[in-house]
Amino acid sequence: MKKNSLFLIVFIFLLQGLFGQNTLKTMVYNLLEFPSAPPANRQLILKDILTEFLPDLLMVNELESEPGADLLLNESLLSISNHYARATFAPNQSSSFQNLNQMVFFNTDKLTLIDEELFETTVRDINHYTFGSIQ
Repeated sequence: MKKNSLFLIVFIFLLQGLFGQNTLKTMVYNLLEFPSAPPANRQLILKDILTEFLPDLLMVNELESEPGADLLLNESLLSISNHYARATFAPNQSSSFQNLNQMVFFNTDKLTLIDEELFETTVRDINHYTFGSIQ
């Protein structure tokens, strides 16, 4: 009896591990003063990179503006798959680097954005995002 109970417990743990996991591809990319810095059409260069990697979560920094975020979303990500969205653009409030912002883009088939927070520091803002998984 003890042997059967032990086997059942081990089997349940193994079965749970097989179905309870999901792969999430993440990527961090420094945009280097996007979109104003050369070369032109960097959103197309990024599209080529993203086509190869297909991240579920793309975190970027040195984004200058909300139109730049829209450009990346529309021309780099949505042209690959219509299952991408972005967080709300929050302009940097810190004293230095005011035109350099962070942004996160995500695959809506795998993630949902639950919460966004902005923490001001003396150097650069910290963007905090909370995601939930789509089951």
